[in-house]
Amino acid sequence: MPTPHFPVGASAVVALNSQWRTFAHYSDNRIHQLVLYDPKTLVYADSLVGGPTPMPNSPVAAITWGSTLRVYYFTEDCKVQEMYWVGGVDAWFKVGNVLGDVVDGSFLYAQVHANGNDLEEIRVGYLSPEHCDTITESVFTYPTGWGTRTYAIDMMD
Repeated sequence: MPTPHFPVGASAVVALNSQWRTFAHYSDNRIHQLVLYDPKTLVYADSLVGGPTPMPNSPVAAITWGSTLRVYYFTEDCKVQEMYWVGGVDAWFKVGNVLGDVVDGSFLYAQVHANGNDLEEIRVGYLSPEHCDTITESVFTYPTGWGTRTYAIDMMD
């Protein structure tokens, strides 16, 4: 049976529908979702997120709003991958967008701004090969969609 391995930043925890969901990069080189249905028992249901194969030791980031859940990680071909699930609509995680190229060993973060079920902005940060001296963010706004921006280099001093 595969076991979780937790290099720095390799797991993410979110709460959705009163359930804690932990996302971890396991020894089978897949992203797993561990759902805690009853916090008194600490018994988790383990399922695969699916999608493209992660890069070894990929970090994992997750965000949620309303009944939507999105998971981000790095693929073996050095891409930032999005997987998504909408409660009451999707039975399994679906492959989302490829957000950009990433430098091996990069950090990863994801942030969301929403008003209830209404999404306003998603920000996913990482180091890109084109701008490895600063932070690159893939940014989603409605109705514009995905775009990319970089932090000013002088902010990093």
